Amino acid sequence: TGDTASDIEGQLAEQADRLRRRLARVRHTVAVMSGKGGVGKSIIAANLAVALAERGLTVGAVDGDINGPSLARLLGVDGARLASTGESVE
Repeated sequence: TGDTASDIEGQLAEQADRLRRRLARVRHTVAVMSGKGGVGKSIIAANLAVALAERGLTVGAVDGDINGPSLARLLGVDGARLASTGESVE
């Protein structure tokens, strides 16, 4: 009754709307995937991300490997903390 601090549904809806707005600006998506491990998916993804960034493009990389994620280590950001700065995450 009037406790806005515990409005979990409202907070989730606000976060979902914010995520939708951010993702609406994504123009292209590339997925690097394989059903087999150890075939170089992370290396390809890391090199592709770096090459595109070096061309001046804004790049986001997501490592979806729940068993052995290595993309952060390959990109040299392993252990780094994310910070939200307005409409971007760095």
